[in-house]
Amino acid sequence: MYGNKISDISPLGRLAKLNQLGLGNNAIKDLKPLEYLINLSGLELAGNGINDINSLRVLTNLDKLDLDRNEITDILPLVENHGLGSGDFLGLTRNQLDETSISKYVPQLKNRGVKVRVLITD
Repeated sequence: MYGNKISDISPLGRLAKLNQLGLGNNAIKDLKPLEYLINLSGLELAGNGINDINSLRVLTNLDKLDLDRNEITDILPLVENHGLGSGDFLGLTRNQLDETSISKYVPQLKNRGVKVRVLITD
């Protein structure tokens, strides 16, 4: 479902057995419906304009998460997701990460073995 200008993902909340989801280049802002998709192991949300990622803290089965090209400043919810660990991938390029995320949270994730791709832009 790439590039379809999707903004409402609430119908996906009923797909509890879903394990891979690609929603890149849409218009998604509200990630709350994803909280019910606890079996997700791969999630692609690049290019949506997302700034609130609090709902991702409960998706502890993720091993690949692409959040490139969004409007994320604070990645604390990803640090609080204790399922993210050794060998997992996290894409964060082209976001506006705040200083705490850059200097504290990215290193914490890397210390847990998460492969973090981050390119800081103004």
